[in-house]
Amino acid sequence: AKEAGQDAVSKARKEIEALAERIKKGEAFEELAARYSEDLGSKAKRGDLGFFQRGVMAPSFEEAVYALNPGEISGTVRTDFGFHLIRLDGIQEGKTKSFEEVREEIEKNYAKKMKRLLDKNPVHKKAEETFKESRNNYESDRSKYTKEEKAELNRRIERFNPVSNVELQSKIISDIKLLNFLNNKQLENDASAFVPKRFKLHQNYPNPFNPVTTIKYDIPKDNFVLIKIYDLLGREIFTESEFKKAGRYEVKFDGSNFASGLYFYKFEAGNFVETKKMVLIK
Repeated sequence: AKEAGQDAVSKARKEIEALAERIKKGEAFEELAARYSEDLGSKAKRGDLGFFQRGVMAPSFEEAVYALNPGEISGTVRTDFGFHLIRLDGIQEGKTKSFEEVREEIEKNYAKKMKRLLDKNPVHKKAEETFKESRNNYESDRSKYTKEEKAELNRRIERFNPVSNVELQSKIISDIKLLNFLNNKQLENDASAFVPKRFKLHQNYPNPFNPVTTIKYDIPKDNFVLIKIYDLLGREIFTESEFKKAGRYEVKFDGSNFASGLYFYKFEAGNFVETKKMVLIK
């Protein structure tokens, strides 16, 4: 490998050269590849990498391959992944298809790609965590959330009819932007529509923290909210008070100007009062 020490490199070179000698003496390339190859993918196929085109393999590997004739075996080839012996078994002529020939395939791949993006988008993961965390606190309909997004995306896919590769790439880029907009907009709308069932003060995150942490709280009805933070001696070091509508909110606390140690944060809303601990570590 690229980062290997000189002793390891020398040992690996001697091992590959010994294998080359065994092949010259008549041992089967396939048998030795199946036994000694460190590439698990080709090892299982007895050294067979299949057909590939330029730009796929490491430059030194490709240079050696394209210098061979069918049936020939290369000398020792070094890449960042180690040492290799290469046998060229055959050459397959490549065919360049017109855009019209592959349009249907491109459309299908495009649709699959966009749906995968929809399901695996980071904002979606954030939404998934939010729904999971608030399952017992909120009335929400996640199936509607996902269905609406997919419906909008499917409508665009149905209208997908590019006439060139340039238009195809432009389409994909614009729909990725649309996807991100949809996810963020829907997440914001759903968050504002959530109504907690009860008052709750969440544990700050991260905890321990350095220097910033987030404190979240839930209020099931419109209320005046008071957040206070105290040090271990009971001194008030932070206060935030505001009238809030029902929902979930968060407060950022920056401990840059305070010493490491144990702190307490207190949440008051109406008759509800709760206090939790948090630790600042620098």
